[in-house]
Amino acid sequence: MGELESFYTSSASKLTEPAEDIVRLVILAGLVVASILTRQDPPQPVPRFRGGVDVVLLDVSVLDRDRRPVRGLTARDFSILEEGRPQPIVSFDELNAPEPDGALVPWMRDVAPDVRTNTDDQRRIVLIILDDATISFRYRQDVRRIGRTIVDQLGPADQAAVVYTADNRKSQDFTNDRQVLRSVVERYVDTSIPGELRAAYAIGTVRRAVQGLIDIPHRRKAVIFVSSVGLGLTAGGDLGIGLMGGAAEAPAADRDRLRDIGDLVRHAHRSNVTIYTVNPAGLETPIKPGQDATAEPGLDTTLETGADATVETLRTIANATGGFAVVNSNTFGAQIRQIFRETGSYYLLGFRSAHTDGKFRRIQVAVSRPGLTIRTRNGYDARKPEGEPRPAKPGETPLPLVKAVSTLLPNPDMPMRVSVAPFAVPGRDTAALTIVLGLRQPVPRNTRVVETIDLISTAFNNDGGSRSARRQTVQLTLRPVDADDAMYEILSQLELKPGHYNLRFALHSGSLGRSGSVYQEVDIPDFRKGALSLSGVVVSVVPALPAAPKGFLAALVPVEPTTQRSFVRGDVTAGFLRVYQGGRKPPGTVVLTTEVVDDSNATVHTSEQALSSEQFGATRAADCRFTLPLDRLLPGAYLLRITARAGEASAARDVRFLVRQPPLGER
Repeated sequence: MGELESFYTSSASKLTEPAEDIVRLVILAGLVVASILTRQDPPQPVPRFRGGVDVVLLDVSVLDRDRRPVRGLTARDFSILEEGRPQPIVSFDELNAPEPDGALVPWMRDVAPDVRTNTDDQRRIVLIILDDATISFRYRQDVRRIGRTIVDQLGPADQAAVVYTADNRKSQDFTNDRQVLRSVVERYVDTSIPGELRAAYAIGTVRRAVQGLIDIPHRRKAVIFVSSVGLGLTAGGDLGIGLMGGAAEAPAADRDRLRDIGDLVRHAHRSNVTIYTVNPAGLETPIKPGQDATAEPGLDTTLETGADATVETLRTIANATGGFAVVNSNTFGAQIRQIFRETGSYYLLGFRSAHTDGKFRRIQVAVSRPGLTIRTRNGYDARKPEGEPRPAKPGETPLPLVKAVSTLLPNPDMPMRVSVAPFAVPGRDTAALTIVLGLRQPVPRNTRVVETIDLISTAFNNDGGSRSARRQTVQLTLRPVDADDAMYEILSQLELKPGHYNLRFALHSGSLGRSGSVYQEVDIPDFRKGALSLSGVVVSVVPALPAAPKGFLAALVPVEPTTQRSFVRGDVTAGFLRVYQGGRKPPGTVVLTTEVVDDSNATVHTSEQALSSEQFGATRAADCRFTLPLDRLLPGAYLLRITARAGEASAARDVRFLVRQPPLGER
């Protein structure tokens, strides 16, 4: 499998303050709000051409009379008008995301892989914003139901985040783990915000979160804003003025709100983001002037401005960004499915713009075939002339790996995958995470490459606070093991208290001069107090990939963990986990059941073992080993499900894996 030699240095101390601040400020989509307040706007994600000409990219959905996406069109079928003038189409692409497959068995849709990667660059980006600042508590269950419906429509490769407008501590970073997203949606409760601040909280959060998406180019990006916000303008106020940058001409009482709504739409245009709005209040009765909408549980509470202002605001935001508003309706399922149909199939059109005056430019997109409907944004902000960059202050420029760990989505420049598993630390109220990072990089044949890897491993809680960070340097001697590539794994660990964490890992390759990052979430049980709990599951395989630092996790687990989850017959696998009985009651017998389920939901293997109370000993923990029956499995996708039961208490862990066809010469 090749050779690997290493030396290793590590520091478990905190990152330097500039680095930690950068990471903390962008760890959650909701906390991008904070980071944007403290730094300059990032550059727009459009290609640069000589002579100051940019390419403006447009996401264009084309629907037939039944609102079904139309596929197979070419660039010749489209035309673009900028301020009424035809513009040549200089780039064109059709992108289609698979719709949710109702034929998939539940575990294939709902169980996220325990190994995460950073290499899928075609993922749809969905930002779910739950407005806990403006929605009445009487619609709490409706908001949760809408959130669950949105999560259920996500495709297997989609990345979604949840942001709250008032209490960002409940927000969740981008993930494709549906169970995590559902749990975040279930946290929704309305937050007590003074009436005059509710609209500012709601619109401000959307504006800044959308602005944060500027850094994600060439992806289908959709924001689903679940809100009852209404601007409630004066008699002379005009919501359209705000979109045209004319807030200064509006009545004084309306200027701030119009400026906010105009900024929101302009940032959506710059970020190439489509916003869909959903009012959970459904069919409403307008609130009487002067009535306090939050005073009595029996009243609708879409701000003191009434239902009409809510509908106008939500429709304006959606229509101006190419989406649509779900308002005046008490059913949401069909409309949410339509959102995913429209965002899952689209065309990416580009035209050149020579404007550098920073002004808003109206655009129109048409299709030559009759009877079709176009959905896209209605304009863009021209780029302003770029001045000379400001010299960096001492200590301001972060290290490459800190930049990699600070992006909203993982940096795929170094293909990576990660597996983490928590284990209790005896005698302490913390857990140690086993961390394995799998890498693959080019190495010319018949050569040896001395590689130096710098690695940062970080853990953040839901409010973005850093809870643990480790910096490592590992030096490796690599040889190719597959064509011209070397495959190897880096080992690390972090120590954390029980809770939910967002983990970020970034590394920099000295030989390639490239950085990459990969993100993961972890829930750490309270092993000391829980009646019955399980560690994470680690898997080893023979033949194994080279790993460094050698033996780094030996004190924590008796096997060498790997990120590999794809096997062939002949591979020898070993699984390991630890069972804990916390609390003060004497440990009892635990029955452990191991099942392997195939992609038709049939159980193809099962085994059972009993762990006696004596096996738990003074640490109240018992080890469990198992193997995967690879020689009895056909090629395909499988779920390993481990369930522990002791009396009425139970705990479970799931691991997805793949059995593939062996190479042709080995069959």
